[in-house]
Amino acid sequence: MKTNNPLSIFMIVVATVIWGGAFVVVKDGLSYISPLWQLSLRMIVASVVMLIVFFPRLRKISRREFREGIIIGIFFALALVFQNIGSVYVSAGKASFMTVSYVAFVPIIGMVFFKQKIHIIRLISMVLCFIGVGLLTLTEKFTVNWFDTILIVCGFFYGCHIVAIDKINRDSDLVTIHLIQVVTATVISTVLALIFEPLSGIQFNNQSVSGLLYCGVLEVCIGFLLQLKGQRGTGSFLAGILFSMECIYAGIFGIIFMGDSFTFKMALGCVLIFCSAIVEAVGSSIMERRLENGY
Repeated sequence: MKTNNPLSIFMIVVATVIWGGAFVVVKDGLSYISPLWQLSLRMIVASVVMLIVFFPRLRKISRREFREGIIIGIFFALALVFQNIGSVYVSAGKASFMTVSYVAFVPIIGMVFFKQKIHIIRLISMVLCFIGVGLLTLTEKFTVNWFDTILIVCGFFYGCHIVAIDKINRDSDLVTIHLIQVVTATVISTVLALIFEPLSGIQFNNQSVSGLLYCGVLEVCIGFLLQLKGQRGTGSFLAGILFSMECIYAGIFGIIFMGDSFTFKMALGCVLIFCSAIVEAVGSSIMERRLENGY
């Protein structure tokens, strides 16, 4: 059973605050740069920084680590593509809570592709999440906005990303894998941008450039590295709760900096999604203890 290292907890908190702020920065940046180019450029920034800092690690990379980085990089890229497109007409706070819908998809993906049983606590978490997403997305006519649907697809690919990370070999170098993941996502997002969006969709100014630097350096490079290091020294229960705070920070930042507003129905949906993440953290902790005790 992992003990909770204070430094590791601090790393996760900093990472989630950075990620929460990224939703607001991305939303603001979409006013100047089209979604696929905005994603491509911020990933290019992240790739350049990581290659400069961690290039020597590539000399020792194994085929397994390269393959693992490519796989999670594909899911990472697809999740970010749908997240950026969906964020065009959806508030930063709502987009962040919709992204947390991965809580419902992870158990389903595990059951379908890896024949994993769904624990009753995870089933409760899934139900809470689906109800919360329904409150956030369904209109009075029980229809779903197209961009809400795109964000649900984003949640699915984040679920695939999480499951893929869980399958990474324990002996693999996580920093190297993250580097391959970022480069893979950069290639995919750039190719998609070249195919589907014109270069005229790029408008550089102080706000757009600072946003790209924030997302590229802070969100992708530093944020995800803090996640990797912090998660190693934190128990699954506390880590799950701390990671779920990302949507809360994004909601707060959205209200403060973007003037976002939530109806009672939307607020209730956000609460249920957050609760589903907490329940998922409890379930993961219980299953971890059972495995450690041999039953």
